[in-house]
Amino acid sequence: MGGRPGVRRRGTDVRDVTQQDLERDVALRRRLLEAASEVFAADGAAQASLEKVADKAGVDLATLLRIYPTRDDLLSKLVGRLYTKFFPFGGGWRHRTDLVAFMRSYLLRQQRPEVRLIWEIGDILAPLNPDRIDAAYWHLAGELELRLRDAGLDDPAAHECSLVLTPALMLVARRAAFDLTTQAELRDFVAAACRMAQSAGAATGPS
Repeated sequence: MGGRPGVRRRGTDVRDVTQQDLERDVALRRRLLEAASEVFAADGAAQASLEKVADKAGVDLATLLRIYPTRDDLLSKLVGRLYTKFFPFGGGWRHRTDLVAFMRSYLLRQQRPEVRLIWEIGDILAPLNPDRIDAAYWHLAGELELRLRDAGLDDPAAHECSLVLTPALMLVARRAAFDLTTQAELRDFVAAACRMAQSAGAATGPS
């Protein structure tokens, strides 16, 4: 005789429920991260209540802590999810926009509350991993170098120029994310960056 529907019987082959369990777990993690994004953006990543996150996701705090045992665990997973959503690797940006369009797009995205949250979470997590390679930095450097090559710079010049532009662009982006700069200042920065790239290209071009 069969057991009650939905009740896992002793001796049931775990393979019979693995796929369903995995799908539920994926959906739960996604729901928790979506709730965390909303709550942290509204209340601050350091101050927001984990109980509020759990309530927003429709679960109890014990369930949240089973998946993400600490606030830092939740923040680490969330910041990775947000970054790949707003600053995609690979096919997301590598569609050969020129340098100007790329920098404008990068700075425009800073106005999103989720992007400000990325900066906030980064400030919280950085002291915990002071020796960690900053993937976001090198991702941005690679995107800039790609477009500098497209603009006519040879490989060494494009690489060197990207290493100068990357920290400057990130600094301006951070100021934009926290409303510490004006649109005119952003336009001036993009124009100055392009002049620098043109100068670098002229210096390495045919004599």
